[in-house]
Amino acid sequence: MLQKPQHDTQESTNLVSPFAHAEAAVEPKLGTARKIKIRFGPIRPVMPIFLIAVLALSAMPAALAGTFQLISNTNPAPVVINDKRYVIIKKDEQVSFKVAKPEGLISLKWSFTNASPSGQKSGEGPHQMTYDMEAGWGNENSVQIEVKRKVGDQNCNTPFKRVAAVVIPKFVTPAGDPVASPKNSGDGQNEFTFNTASPGELTINLKATIAGGIATNIVNDLKFEVDAVGTSTLEWDTANPDGKPTASGNTITAVVKFKNLPDSNSAFGKKKARLKFKGRLVAEADYEVFFPRDATNHPGSQTGSPNWLFYYTKLVPKLLASSPDPVHGSQSQYDPNTNTIALDNGAIQPYNPHFGTNGELKGIDTFYWAYTHEMQHYKDWHDFWDVDNQGITKWQNAHGQIGPNGNKDGDDFPNSFEDVNGNGVFDAGDPYDLDAVTTSTNATGLADNEDRNCQLHKSVKGDHSKDWADPGMQHKTNGKYDD
Repeated sequence: MLQKPQHDTQESTNLVSPFAHAEAAVEPKLGTARKIKIRFGPIRPVMPIFLIAVLALSAMPAALAGTFQLISNTNPAPVVINDKRYVIIKKDEQVSFKVAKPEGLISLKWSFTNASPSGQKSGEGPHQMTYDMEAGWGNENSVQIEVKRKVGDQNCNTPFKRVAAVVIPKFVTPAGDPVASPKNSGDGQNEFTFNTASPGELTINLKATIAGGIATNIVNDLKFEVDAVGTSTLEWDTANPDGKPTASGNTITAVVKFKNLPDSNSAFGKKKARLKFKGRLVAEADYEVFFPRDATNHPGSQTGSPNWLFYYTKLVPKLLASSPDPVHGSQSQYDPNTNTIALDNGAIQPYNPHFGTNGELKGIDTFYWAYTHEMQHYKDWHDFWDVDNQGITKWQNAHGQIGPNGNKDGDDFPNSFEDVNGNGVFDAGDPYDLDAVTTSTNATGLADNEDRNCQLHKSVKGDHSKDWADPGMQHKTNGKYDD
């Protein structure tokens, strides 16, 4: 008959030296501890291995049980809270567990919750466990050992007993994939838009869970971080100075604000929120930031113009370096008298351009086409009439005139451009009829200058990956301009 010695059924946190008692353990060889660098590539990354030595706590009085000990020069250090030990790590990281072998050891088994490889492990270790199971993220994952050993002439048997817990913090907000599963409010929100006030303001309510009821104990060692939004000013709530969270139960929260919309479209888009414990990253989440498309609170000099005009303008390639930025107007046009390009609200509405190869254009697609179209009118004026900076006078003098520099039909093209061979008639090789504002062969029925413009830019469309308007092509439903 085997007799079990008395032992403490609670997890021991006695801080005596783990090697103070001759029967307690054999000192582990510290020289085997090592670190593995993080690697990124097509295969699953190998995350840092944290080596932790666990003294056999079973089959001996609690007073002789040693400490839960971290092997030298490795992180993270376990923390002791309410007589329990916790290791706080980021998801997918590895922890290597090893017990200091006690004398008379017959067998030792391990049980790891929500870690892989799955199943019980035997022996002192080290056992490298990866916490890549989603069920363990945001939860308290226990580590237990069962020890059988010989003490004197008796076999002592101690059932599984917790020696530590691995805690993996998890973001509640933001959370999920903002592209595949966008959410615009409440817990799990991952798309955030500046408001329409002047100056504009963006508010992000950060929230994460830390299991085990330890959040209030470690709150001073926790810190939220978020990516910058260009030139916008980041301000933490007064209750969360420098990202320090507020803790309640298993939940930590913080409020961060950004004031004033940034001056660059590239400042919006994909961002990350991070949670750190004692300076180490233990959780992160993706989210996206947008501007209110139809509001007028951008930082540009054109007061009252819509945000889409300010931010989209920066994205469209210029046909000439001197092409003017558009102003907001009552109709879309280039005016050579004032040398201005104006775009109206139709510049983001559905439109089917002549010769277009992309079907009906919408939102940023329409804008790219409309602005490019008006820049072509500017370029034509620049190329044909304004080369000597006296375009208006030159154009007026050429109207109705014959000869290579004239504009016989008044379609804004010089005769030399339409009548390539200079024979005065519309024949082979001539793009347009110099005797008609609208050449009879124009498929569009438009004036010659409009017809040519549409043909030159028939394939123009916007870059959806740079559309950070709300609504826009990347807000909510991908590819939907009004969502």
